[in-house]
Amino acid sequence: MRHKNSKHKTKHHIIPSSRNGSNEDSNICMVEERDHQLYHQLFENKTPIEIIEYLEMTFWNGKKFGSI
Repeated sequence: MRHKNSKHKTKHHIIPSSRNGSNEDSNICMVEERDHQLYHQLFENKTPIEIIEYLEMTFWNGKKFGSI
């Protein structure tokens, strides 16, 4: 059993495999297991573009990223 403060890394698909994301290295990054769990709790299986759009509408009053 891993200690809850373990720095164990897991594979994260940038474009989720459930959304036709590939298993190519360019679509995978290694993240700490806890961060990976939190990411999916917050963003589910959204793509990076969908996350930016969500943040723009929810937190930035519809302003595009970079124009704040």
